[in-house]
Amino acid sequence: MDYGLTALERAFQLAKGGNCHSVPDIKKQLRAEGFSVAQITGKSLYKQLKGLLQGHASQKLEASASSLPEVSARPATAAGVDARTKKAKPLRLAPR
Repeated sequence: MDYGLTALERAFQLAKGGNCHSVPDIKKQLRAEGFSVAQITGKSLYKQLKGLLQGHASQKLEASASSLPEVSARPATAAGVDARTKKAKPLRLAPR
């Protein structure tokens, strides 16, 4: 427990940190660190904490999406289908 921080300040740190996923998670962590959760109440505070939690979650999604390979805008064609006409190509058997 950092004696220089209030429970409210630590709650905001936890919301920004990314390890907690909900306000109850923040409260649980605060209790584990020896803080009182008596100040962590009210619609306005919950809204602020949820906003920080969601902002961090969306940053994670953006980061993971940017690491995905680029997808071609052109649809893939199945084997045996002419890409121009979208019709099946005749099947040709190889001579023996």
